[in-house]
Amino acid sequence: MACGEEEMTDVCGTLHGFLSRHELLLGITAMWNGRMAEAETVFASAADTDPRAAYHWAECSALTAFLTEDPDDLAAAFARLDAAAATASATAAATSPPSKIKRMLGLGSSPPPPLQTSSAAAASPDQLAAAALVARVIYAEVGLIYGFLHLRAGSYVKGSYRLRKAWKAFSALVRELAPCAASLDPYITSSIALGSGMFLFFISLTPPKFLWLVSFVGFEADRERGLDSLRSAMLDPRGQRAPMALLFLIWVEMFFCERLDDAEALVTAALDVYPHGMLFAYLRGYMFRKRGALDAAAADFDAVIAASRRELPQLALAAMYERGSVLYMAERWADAAAVLSDFVDANRAPSFQAYATLELAYARHFAGESPHDIAPLLDDMPSRVRKHYTFDQFAARKAAEYAANNGISPTESCLIQAFNRNDASNPTGALELLATLASPDASTPVAAGLDEHALALLDLCDDDDVGGTVTTLPPNSPPPLCGMFHYAAGKAHAALGARRLALVHLLAVDALEHELGHEFFLLPHALTEVGDILMALNAVDDARRVLARAKSFSEYDFDKPLIRRITRMLDILSGTSTPSSRTPLPDTAAWTSYLDSLSAA
Repeated sequence: MACGEEEMTDVCGTLHGFLSRHELLLGITAMWNGRMAEAETVFASAADTDPRAAYHWAECSALTAFLTEDPDDLAAAFARLDAAAATASATAAATSPPSKIKRMLGLGSSPPPPLQTSSAAAASPDQLAAAALVARVIYAEVGLIYGFLHLRAGSYVKGSYRLRKAWKAFSALVRELAPCAASLDPYITSSIALGSGMFLFFISLTPPKFLWLVSFVGFEADRERGLDSLRSAMLDPRGQRAPMALLFLIWVEMFFCERLDDAEALVTAALDVYPHGMLFAYLRGYMFRKRGALDAAAADFDAVIAASRRELPQLALAAMYERGSVLYMAERWADAAAVLSDFVDANRAPSFQAYATLELAYARHFAGESPHDIAPLLDDMPSRVRKHYTFDQFAARKAAEYAANNGISPTESCLIQAFNRNDASNPTGALELLATLASPDASTPVAAGLDEHALALLDLCDDDDVGGTVTTLPPNSPPPLCGMFHYAAGKAHAALGARRLALVHLLAVDALEHELGHEFFLLPHALTEVGDILMALNAVDDARRVLARAKSFSEYDFDKPLIRRITRMLDILSGTSTPSSRTPLPDTAAWTSYLDSLSAA
């Protein structure tokens, strides 16, 4: 379609072998509304001739591979992506001169037969131009998903190579089509908005040790522009990329911006449009879990398990793990052990394996089982660890410690449960547990171990919740356990609004920097909590200094989510983004009406 021409009719849908916009929409709606098998049938029917159908057929398989990271699932997804690329290439070859094909896709000089309409007439120039543009967009999208799958599987060189090619393809599309974007088919504009938005936002979250990847891809990340692109794709359901963009934006609000109210509003909107959307219900359960609304989280995960066993069994397994984790957070140890045991037995994919096994071991321990009976569960932990996954590496380390120490000490057991209560948004309960560890004489002066900079930070707080001493573990306790105690206490006090007391404990972790041993991860996490408090106190320079120090560390437990959080906070401090930069809610009534109108066509 040439720039300047209006294109609101279903040009590609009239070509032989192409799905109509109505058929394409039926498949996309089925995929997002809990009917994955129906969606696959719709897309597979035209995957050999329609690049759009081929891409969405591959997308169904890629979704499974993202959930499992299983080699067989990844191979199946790559095979479908290869097929989609082949369909896109053949379509482009049938619509363009051979010399152009060779430059664009590296094909030979003999193009396939020209495209025809569904009535066997020769395709018009407009139809050929529209099909060629679709082929280019799909080719770029295939490269994007291919690259992300390679990264998910830990193949960083292959992934970066694919992403570099895809980014160049998207960049060319954005550059060439910007002058006539308003007249393009919404399918094209939403695809480009989604693809470029994913690049700009998610590549910007690359951990420091993989920044070479960003350099290799060859562009500067721009989170705010990426968010704008994702929001653009979400707000126009005609383009049919709206549900995918909405899913990503829910993730952004929940895990990057940590705005759970905004995430909940977006999830509610998604389920208004797709009431049986299993992925959206899964994310809502996770959001409830982060809020500490454990009963609501359990209800959502139960519903996802029941709804997705046949349509998307990998999601059912993921929800089973989350259901077990919710029971763990609720301290229903025996029930948690039962569900986590079922998950570990049923899940053959790498995802969740290591951490679920550790939680299962702890749940059985807290339920009263002997370390001797639990130890065999942890024997093959090294085989469950994925490369570059610090959650898995933490689980392996703790499993080795459990075996070496014949269990865990009462003190560490209490500390683990205090961490758990903080995670369950129960800071009062966490402090109650910590109080049981400290004897009346287990206290030290507030200033003990703090340097002049730390003491100056305490003076920024005007609350009077700290006396002359602060509670600690008994004398001669191992420094790593002291660090765990102070970190758990600091997080709990911060959640309750006792900022000065929180700072006392968190800065005590900093004072133990060289004595934390394997629990070194506590330091960057504690510094980030300090930075959060300083931001709330509007101590901008101090917050920036503390967060920059936290960001300087690498190769520690649970680093990826913390790096995301530090990045967001530094963005706010630098003015790159502001807390008021919110994602607008989609017009769900208009969205549903549009889907209904096409479904009735």
